[in-house]
Parts: sequence; C-alpha cells; structure tokens
Amino acid sequence: MVNVYFVKGGMYLNITNWCSNDCLFCLRNFKDGVQDYNLKLEKEPNLEEIWDEFQSKYDEKIKEVVFCGVGESLYRLDDIVLPLSKKISETYNKSIRIVTNGHVGILFPGRNIAKELKDSGVSKISISLNAENHVLYNKLCKPQEIIDINDPSVYEYVKTFIQNCSNEMLKVEATALK
Repeated sequence: MVNVYFVKGGMYLNITNWCSNDCLFCLRNFKDGVQDYNLKLEKEPNLEEIWDEFQSKYDEKIKEVVFCGVGESLYRLDDIVLPLSKKISETYNKSIRIVTNGHVGILFPGRNIAKELKDSGVSKISISLNAENHVLYNKLCKPQEIIDINDPSVYEYVKTFIQNCSNEMLKVEATALK
C-alpha cells in the first residue's frame, strides 16, 4: 500500500479507494496499481499519515503535487484535500492539482467547491469527463447516483463543475476516452 508515489515529475497522494463511479475501464478492475506502486489501500489514510509520508518523501525537484486515488479524491475534500492543500501551499512553492470525476455537486450540495479549492492553494483540476454525452457517460462510468441510463443529472453536475472551476480561474483539464 502506497500513499505517496512519483510519476513523470509529479508527487502523487493516493488518498482513497472510494468512488461514486464504477467505470468499465478503471484501473482497479485490471490491476492493483501504477508502475511498481500498489495503490490498493488497506484503509483510508488520515491527514497526519499523508502529511508525514509527504514530508518524508518530499523532493524539491517535483513539478506538482497531485491528489488522486484509485477512487474519487474529492470524496476526502474536508478531511484531507482542503487542509493538506493549504499546508502544502503555505510550506512549499509547488503547483497543486486535483484528479476528480467531478461529482462534487452531488457529494457536497450547496457549496462552491471550486472556490474552496482555489482558496486552499489548488491551481489545477483534472476532471474525467470521459464521454461526449450523458448516455455514453452513464454506460462507461456507471455512476451510482443515476436513475437509469438516460438520466443526465450526473453528467450535468460534471459539466457544471468544469464551468465553476473555469469561473474561479483554475487551470482546467477535462479528459475523455479515445
């Protein structure tokens, strides 16, 4: 089990295995990790565990710190992402990126998560849009919150989060399958 690992100049923080999607193409359906890193968490790490491992492995040469997981990183918004982003941005001068499926509108209704992320020091968001329409998205990503395959609600939440991040002047990267 690895909480902190390095890929292509980035320091990745593996903070959760929980996800609100059950994507057909998800890494966890095929293997336990990336490169030589086993990313299946035996338990969800707490803030102190991630911070201690971050500090012990920190390398000044990294280009960015990335919150991710074999799951939805923003599920850990209040207990890990916001407080740790603030600590990292106050202590180190590194870009902070969040990898997310964009379901924050469902997970945390009524909050401006894009603003909260920016205020905590996050500068970039990578959002897995994965499809050009809601039907294909629902087939590929199998979100837990949909009523049926024709339900556009989750896909619309993802698109709204992309717009909210852009409105907050965060760098936004929306990814899709080829």
